[in-house]
Amino acid sequence: MIVMSALLAAGSASAATVRGSCRASYYPVLTTDLLQSAVSSTIDKLTINTAENNANSHGTLATLTDGTFGGVGSNGGLCIAGGSLTYILDTKVSKTGYTILAINTYAGWANSGRSAQNYTVSFRKVGSSNFGDAITATQKDKVTDASTCLKLSSINLMGVDAIQFSFPEQQNGGVGYKEFDVIGGTGSVVALAQDTEMEEEFVQNRKSPLSRAKLGVFVHYVCGLTPATPQGGNLADRGVDAFASALDVEALAELTKQAGAEYLIFTAYHAGIRMLYPSKVWAEVFPDKVSKRDLIGDLADACKKRGLGLVLYVHPNDRHDLNQAEQQKLIDAGWAESILKQDAIWIDKEGDLADTGRRGTDQKWNKMYFRIIEELGTRYGTRIAGYWQDGPGPDGIAVRKIMLKHTPDAAIWLNSAATRADLPPANLLGGEFIVTPLNTNDPTTRLTTPLQNSITLNGDWLASGQPVKYPIENLYRMTVTMAATEGQENGGFVMAAGPWSNNEWPPGTVDLMKAMGNLMKRNGPSIYGTVPGTAFVTTSTDNQPAWGCATQTPDGKTVYAHVLRPPKDGNRVELGIPANDCRFREAKVLGGKANAKLEQTPLGVAVTLPAGVAWDPLDTVIVLTVAR
Repeated sequence: MIVMSALLAAGSASAATVRGSCRASYYPVLTTDLLQSAVSSTIDKLTINTAENNANSHGTLATLTDGTFGGVGSNGGLCIAGGSLTYILDTKVSKTGYTILAINTYAGWANSGRSAQNYTVSFRKVGSSNFGDAITATQKDKVTDASTCLKLSSINLMGVDAIQFSFPEQQNGGVGYKEFDVIGGTGSVVALAQDTEMEEEFVQNRKSPLSRAKLGVFVHYVCGLTPATPQGGNLADRGVDAFASALDVEALAELTKQAGAEYLIFTAYHAGIRMLYPSKVWAEVFPDKVSKRDLIGDLADACKKRGLGLVLYVHPNDRHDLNQAEQQKLIDAGWAESILKQDAIWIDKEGDLADTGRRGTDQKWNKMYFRIIEELGTRYGTRIAGYWQDGPGPDGIAVRKIMLKHTPDAAIWLNSAATRADLPPANLLGGEFIVTPLNTNDPTTRLTTPLQNSITLNGDWLASGQPVKYPIENLYRMTVTMAATEGQENGGFVMAAGPWSNNEWPPGTVDLMKAMGNLMKRNGPSIYGTVPGTAFVTTSTDNQPAWGCATQTPDGKTVYAHVLRPPKDGNRVELGIPANDCRFREAKVLGGKANAKLEQTPLGVAVTLPAGVAWDPLDTVIVLTVAR
């Protein structure tokens, strides 16, 4: 990454700063901003490098505001050579204009030859015919990778009704611009700043080591819901401490490790809000709903011994599962304003969907939730690896700050099944059932997502008598394909299952998890610690190489081609033309000693297996060493 100081033109917004970066991979961009929601018209005076645009990037004006980065490389960019582009904002909606807080712009090409951004942005205010407050942003001679980002922050201009981008001479006669995000709204700077922080922090916060994890395990162990044995019964009848004391944390952590997972998501509490640790906060109101055993602490220690991260499942609105008498007890204690009904969970007081992550339904309950998160953070700190919050709730930015205060490298997910995945407190994207594996072994399956993807192995979040629904082959293929998918910096694939409180598991679950671990171990170097491939790119279920997918080492020096769909005849596979124009000097099959035959011509790359080596019908990994 590179960081540049501001380059501000005369008469510019003096407080604005410009920061630039470049990388070999995808940038997450905003899915909503002023250019997507508040533009009434555009004035297009751009000069396009039509030869490069038509041959490589295929971009249009709409490309710049479609809410996507596009593929790594030139595809999905508009190759701008010069001129200007003006966005007229809709003053019928806001007669006094708009407040502009920040602008993020993105570009990319197959290499760094057309990705150095260079422009000036200026602003027109309501009632004026002139553009001013110009900010010049340039990455000239600063770019070493194919994808670039410029962040213009602290602009803080009010009353704006038009934004103009002007492009002087561009790198090599044209730069592939991919997305323009203009952050702001119709309120004051102060009112909008906190909401903008939500978006800005999400886009750039990728500190958690779990962002590059490829496989996790998700266990719902819930007092009052998890049966005692396959035959039924419930230890909740004997109290939450009996339930918490029954779980063998060493066995759970060991199975998670044997499954090849890098982290475990586990319920700190759930339905009925029975805490699986000695919560002093909750004991103020419900001492009978608090475990004496510190199950969370014991599990954190068991996970740490095995190099696993422990992520705590938390729910911001689980009080709807409390009965009316219990909810009244909360009200009497000063920690709730009213009885919460099931259908009111995501509704704020004005009757609007609480989808901003900032508004809760009950300010007194919000404070209780803050106290619970503060207690968890204070108690476990860096012994845990993050949080998985099941849906939106109280002020997401405040919640995230509490989580990160005690666990600075925390991975934080917000279940996208209930809302947008990118709302606070999230700093990673994820949810449940983003894509679902096929329930029959199908080598042609291509299902993938750049989001964390949690799937119940038995069709139920809790222990049940149902057998495993999915073949191990499909689960493995999805894990690998997700690891190779552009933008997959969100924690990968997650297998959800759980034991009964007698520590037995549903039929076939343990065997499947161990089988998954064996497959992951066999091809581990090509999966763990890798990043999505930029030579052979997978962007979605419908856009990936015909033969499979590719990962690579973070430095890009080694590419792993996962041949998930081998040729029906022969031992030669055509991989295609590398999207990043790299050249390879040798090829081997992972785990083999003999070199494979490597061919690279302008028509693409092909590899022939060494004599005596056959295609693995599940995954043949070809290790390609980059020459330059």
